[in-house]
Amino acid sequence: MSVKTTYTCDRCGKTQDRPEQFWVVKVMARTFDGNFYDSGGGPMKQWCRTCGESFGLFPCTRSPVPPDETMTFEDLVREIVREEIKT
Repeated sequence: MSVKTTYTCDRCGKTQDRPEQFWVVKVMARTFDGNFYDSGGGPMKQWCRTCGESFGLFPCTRSPVPPDETMTFEDLVREIVREEIKT
C-alpha cells in the first residue's frame, strides 16, 4: 500500500504533489519593547509561490507582473486578515 500526499494552496486551491514552493503565512506583531506576539498556534495558511508573489511577500521570479506600487505594508496586512476572515 502506498500513500500519496497532495499539497493544496489555502488561497487559490492550486494543488501539487511536492511541498516545495509552499510557504506558511501568518500574521505576527512586535511591540516597541522588542517582544514578539504571534497568533499562538492559531490560524496559519500555506500559500503557493504564485499567491505569495501576488501579495509581494517575496520577489517575483516567474511572472513579469509588477507589484502594486500603491499597496502599503498596512494594506498588505489588512488584505491577509480579510482573507483569513473569509475562511
